[in-house]
Amino acid sequence: MKRFRFRLETLLRVREQKEKLKQREFAEEVGKVTEVQDQIDDIEKAIADTLETLGSKAKIGYDPQAVLAYYRYIFNMQRYSAARSRHLETLMVEYDKKREELVQASRDKRVLENLKKRHHETWRHEVMREDQIEMDEIGNMRAAHEALRRREGGCA
Repeated sequence: MKRFRFRLETLLRVREQKEKLKQREFAEEVGKVTEVQDQIDDIEKAIADTLETLGSKAKIGYDPQAVLAYYRYIFNMQRYSAARSRHLETLMVEYDKKREELVQASRDKRVLENLKKRHHETWRHEVMREDQIEMDEIGNMRAAHEALRRREGGCA
């Protein structure tokens, strides 16, 4: 019996490698987006902590210079947060692009996998059909041989 051979196996392997590359690229983008999002969250937490500290100091009395310093700090942190948010927006564009590339690479690979599966099923049915033909032929030869033996045995 002949072995199954998919003629496009090399192309399938290339597409699998391309999909793995796209997965790595997408994972890198996810890491970048996560890092910037974590930075923004840390900035927002620092702002909230600073406002809380400022509020508690206001209850016991405050130094105008210290309050001014706190507000400058908060203002600068808000500017930094806004800059990080703008950077996150540009990263999200690249993130979406890499995600779409990964989806397309997965589709391309899946098309070939499905084609391979269909070809394998066709091959398997053909092998089974050939085996059945061979078994039928063996059965017919055996029946003819039995009939010939009976005829020769019955005449003698």
